[in-house]
Amino acid sequence: MKKVKKIGILWEQTQYGGVDSYLAYLLSSSVFDNIEIVLFTNTSNQGLSRLQKILKKEFPDKNRLKEVILFRSLNSIQSNFFLFKMLIILFKPLSFLFSIFQTFFLIKNYKFDVFLGQCGGYGDFRTEMAGLFSSRFCNIPVRSLVIHHECIPSNYWSFFLKMINNYISQCATSIITVSEATKKSLINKSNLFNRYTSMKSLVIYPGYPINKIDGEQDNFLDNFKSQFRQEDIKIGMLSRIDSYKGHEDLIFAVSNIPYEIRKKIKFFLLGSGSEEEIIRLKKIIKNLKLEEYFIFTGFLDSSSLSIVRKLDLLVSLTRNFEGFGSSVAEAMSVGTPVLCTNVGAMNEYLNESYVGLIKPNNINDIVTSLIDFLHNREKWNIRADNAKEYITKEFNSDKISKEYIDHFERTLNQY
Repeated sequence: MKKVKKIGILWEQTQYGGVDSYLAYLLSSSVFDNIEIVLFTNTSNQGLSRLQKILKKEFPDKNRLKEVILFRSLNSIQSNFFLFKMLIILFKPLSFLFSIFQTFFLIKNYKFDVFLGQCGGYGDFRTEMAGLFSSRFCNIPVRSLVIHHECIPSNYWSFFLKMINNYISQCATSIITVSEATKKSLINKSNLFNRYTSMKSLVIYPGYPINKIDGEQDNFLDNFKSQFRQEDIKIGMLSRIDSYKGHEDLIFAVSNIPYEIRKKIKFFLLGSGSEEEIIRLKKIIKNLKLEEYFIFTGFLDSSSLSIVRKLDLLVSLTRNFEGFGSSVAEAMSVGTPVLCTNVGAMNEYLNESYVGLIKPNNINDIVTSLIDFLHNREKWNIRADNAKEYITKEFNSDKISKEYIDHFERTLNQY
């Protein structure tokens, strides 16, 4: 039986995201001990440094990346300048064709058993898609895309993108999604699965480290200790600051919590985002006279596990879609209570036995849940203990990594 010995991973991204920690946890598993990993990523990928820091800090004995190859990606170029933005859109098909040649010359000499494209989202031109074409031209036997988030179709070049999807559906050996919700969005919003058999598409959920204690002394709170009291209840939102993430819903909910309860809490908005959105949220907070309750941390140079471990409660209030909800699972894995909205994949693996689960964009539900958390801490802590046991058993990184390798080797032996 053939074994996987060499994997090429192509990952295009610009800002920090959940794929950073996803890859770190996946590659940290002992399942990859005898497998050579080469990572290809664009020079503008801010998540690369975070991936490397997580691997170095949380898993110092796991030197998984044999080689990291950087390339300049034309598909990830962005601009707020209208004329330049129009030119980028106009030349996207040509940029994509160029990236097919580019990725071909990047991977052609490596003789990989597996090519694995990591797509944060799907629906527009991406270099992982081009890499899938190139991997077929290079006769790599196993060619897979992993898609993490909702499919958002491009408003431009839809016919050309449909042709690309049609070809991908023929040349990919598998399309992997991190949840049924992500797969459903691809089925409903693209033609990627139109020519697919069920054997070529599968769901493999993300995996998380088991009983990690490294990073306990990496305390992000030390940077803000002048802004809160030691006895304050520390509630955090760990996500990119964007309108669909529900930060505004939290702010209005806090304004409706009675002062005698509210004065015990400090809310941490953990993450970077667009300057425009951050300014807008700060204006709302100022108008509601809530400045003393909120701390904007910006991007933190700490692992997600270290951050959520220091919180009394993690809240995730996404309004429309979550591919899986990485920060929620990370909090569960270290025993931190969670309150989250029931969107996307959340009800695939969560219920009230593990987290507080509420409707999206519902201020009253947030208020009620936060008050209940403060009045019934023991109930929420028991729920968090159940959640930790559940994540450890069903979504640990060793188990999930083995699912990947088993899938790749089954495919390899059919080649």
